[in-house]
Amino acid sequence: MAATMSSMKVEQSVRERVSALAQSEGRTVSQTIAHLLDEHDRRMRFAAVAAAYAEMDDDYVTEAAAWDDTLEDGLDDER
Repeated sequence: MAATMSSMKVEQSVRERVSALAQSEGRTVSQTIAHLLDEHDRRMRFAAVAAAYAEMDDDYVTEAAAWDDTLEDGLDDER
């Protein structure tokens, strides 16, 4: 099934940059824009994870550290 095409008005300099990037990476302009958007989404997800870690409260950190200590308690789960 063929994709539905559309047009966008962008400054010529932007179009030239996207076109040059697409050509250098062996992609179409559409594929390049999709790739750039995917990368942006990925960076936003990682930023959200980093923000969530930054907001961890002390109780969580203490409990996680206690559980981590159990990994080094010398007990073997094989009996």
